[in-house]
Formats: sequence, C-alpha cells, structure tokens
Amino acid sequence: MTLLTRQPELATSWLADFERHRGQHADVVLAPNPDLGTDPAGLTASLAVFQVGESGGGSRLFAAADKLGIEPDYRRALELFIGEEQEHARLLALVLGTADAPTRSSHWSDQIFIWARQLFGLRGEILMLLVAELIAL
Repeated sequence: MTLLTRQPELATSWLADFERHRGQHADVVLAPNPDLGTDPAGLTASLAVFQVGESGGGSRLFAAADKLGIEPDYRRALELFIGEEQEHARLLALVLGTADAPTRSSHWSDQIFIWARQLFGLRGEILMLLVAELIAL
C-alpha cells in the first residue's frame, strides 16, 4: 500500500481543487504585438522551451498510476493536472503566436526531465512535476 492509496481524502481534495479551476483560462484573449521588453528573441526562445515542457500527454504517468492501481479520484486528479499543464502549453503557444515566434516540438532539457522523472516511480515522478510547478510559479 502506498501513500497514494492510503489517503483517499487527499485525492478527493486535489480532485475538487482541479475541478474548481478547470477551464478558468478558456476566454483568454491576447493583445496583438505585445511589448516583450529589450530581449524579445531571448524571451520567446525561453517561452518556447517552457511550452514544450507543458505539452506532454501524461501517458507514462498514467501507465505507472494504472500499474499501481491507484484510487479513481487520484487517477482523475492526475488527468486534470495533465489537462491543466496542457492548458498552460496552449496559453504559451498563444503568446508565442501573438509575438510571431515559433513553438518547438522538442528540447533536450525536456527529454532529460522526462528521463529523470521515470527513474523514481510514480511518487517520484509526481514530486518532480510539483517541484517544476513551484519553480514555474
């Protein structure tokens, strides 16, 4: 039995939080020609790397969760978390598009992050994702 299955109330709390925030950015509209400061190329290059990192589908995460047989509420919370990350990727792509900057399909740093997350199982993967979220904040 893991931490993920011993605390169903925690999974229910996370699920409620993700449900409450779901779709909150659906109506975001960006102004054309944003002022990107003194180094627009540097900023858009950095945003493109973040956009790649936010765009994953979570297939490995879900496979690990299913293998452990986690509770349905926890599984659904993970799905909503990944959906939120994909929404961040969509918003970053909007910013890049407004700035006439391209998105990326991959980056070496994202590949290393994916590889490192897989080393520590589901719990380690989730912890690493949360650390990345804190850094992004």
